[in-house]
This record gives sequence, C-alpha cells and structure tokens, in this order.
Amino acid sequence: MEAIFSSIFSFLLIILLGYYCSKKEYFANDFYKDLINFVLNIALPCLIFIHLAQKNISSLININFVISYSLILLVTFIFSFITLKRIFGGSVSKSSLRALTSSFSNTGYFGLPILTTLIGPEVISPIVIGTFINDIFLMPLAIFIVELDLKNDSKTKLHEVFLNVFKKSVVISAILGIVFSIFKIKLPFFLSQCVNEISLSTSSLALFSVGMILQKQKVKLSKEIFSNILIKAILQPMLAVVFVYFFKVGGLWGIVTILLSALPVGATPVLFSQKYKNYEKESSSALLLTTLLSLFTISFIILFYKEGLFNNLLDI
Repeated sequence: MEAIFSSIFSFLLIILLGYYCSKKEYFANDFYKDLINFVLNIALPCLIFIHLAQKNISSLININFVISYSLILLVTFIFSFITLKRIFGGSVSKSSLRALTSSFSNTGYFGLPILTTLIGPEVISPIVIGTFINDIFLMPLAIFIVELDLKNDSKTKLHEVFLNVFKKSVVISAILGIVFSIFKIKLPFFLSQCVNEISLSTSSLALFSVGMILQKQKVKLSKEIFSNILIKAILQPMLAVVFVYFFKVGGLWGIVTILLSALPVGATPVLFSQKYKNYEKESSSALLLTTLLSLFTISFIILFYKEGLFNNLLDI
C-alpha cells in the first residue's frame, strides 16, 4: 500500500515540476511538443520492443481479453452516443466525437509507462493489444460515423485511418518485437542495453510533459464535460468488472482490462476534434481532468488488486 501511494505521489511531483517549469518558461514555448514526440516515437517504442522481443509468443494473445475489452469500448461508445445526444443534443458527428471522448483510453502514452512502473513489465503485452483494439476498432468506427454525417468519402478516409495506425512508431515497434519473439532473434548486448536505457526514461518524461500541457491548456467546465468524465472514469471501469467476470478474463489480463478502462481520455479524440473543428474544448478539458483523476482511481484499483479483493473475480 505504501509503495503504491509513494509512486503516485512521485508521479504528481513530476507533473507539478513540468507545470512549474512551463509556467516559469524554463524551456521554449513549444518544447512540450518535442518532448511528446520523443516519448511517442523513441522512448515508448523502445519500451514496447524490448519487452515483446523477450516474451514467448504464446503469452502475447488472450482471446477472452480481446473480446471483453472490445465489447467494453463498444458498449461505452454506444451508451455515450445515445444518452449524451438525448441530453445535450448536437449533430451526429458531434455525438460521435463526444462518444469517442467518453470511451477512448490513453493506453499508450499514459497507461503503458504508468502501469509498467506500478505493476511491472508483464503488463506491456495486454496494454499493447488494448492499444491495437483502440486504434483499429474504436477509432475507425467513430470516424466512419463522423464522415457519414458530413457526407464525405468515408471509404477513402477510413483507408487513411487504418494506414496511419500502422505508420505509428509504437505499432511498428510492437510488430518488430513480435517478429523477434517468434524467430527468437537476440539483439547484441550493447544494443539491447542502449534500447533498455532509453525505455527507462518513458514514464518520467511522459509525466513531465503532462504537467507542461496542463499549464498550457485552459480547462473548460460544464455539465457535458462532467458527463464525459463520469462515463470514462466511473462507468467504463464498472462495466469492465462485469465483462471480466462474464468472459472469465482471469489473472493479470483481467486486472489490466479494468485498469485500461480506468485510464484517462486519450489524445486521439482531441486530435480528431481539432481536425473536424467540433467538440475541441470539451475533449481537451476531459483529457486533462481525467488524467489527474485517473492517478487516484488507478491507485485504488491496484491497491484492491494487491490486497486480494479481486481474487474471486480474477480466479487467483
């Protein structure tokens, strides 16, 4: 218990340091963007690759996890789309972006480094699979609905969405890691050590950049945003518990399913909101607020897990 809260406290200190440095203008105004690019394109891919390359391929897939996590995302998306459209109105495209905000987790940039630090490198495999599900299932679904509402060439747009997923550094590193695992390819020691050292910087740099972003962005508060937060931070993890039990997703894969659902809103909904100039302030505010809230919800979920309160649920 003490170790978990010590880790969370250290995470908050790093975020506050990033906030302070940004406020004092110790770095160039756009430095946080370079930091994000370094984490996404170098540090995080190194972390994913070095772990997957050392794993047995049979331990990288869990069908029950794939089914349950996909359904959690789908049910959350549909519930958010229908319920929030009925309450707050708006176009179909706005409702789709709103539902994406309520259901899309920050599995890669935030979840992977944080959960790896709190639990261990064994969580990387299910998180990588969860990231794939987010990117090749939920994101195209939301964009298809937006494009359909705007009467654009949806097929072309969806083709570009799928293609761009496989251009991401984190996806390329995951594929390379799996290839190395299948063919049991070993990196030279000096190269393996280099990749490992870079991967160790992922968590601290990601949190530092979160602090800088919090200082740069203005948070908007409204009933609609609180509804997004309620669905993402409370309803989705509760739904995950139900699906984990129903599909018997036991052990580590089960707790990771719940934790992925408790993660904050990802950057993808914000990027697409900016692209379509719709739901921009709401999605960015939900991202920032759920990021802070998730530090506490994740800690308590892990605490319950370590204390054995999920043993019956996860068949441990």
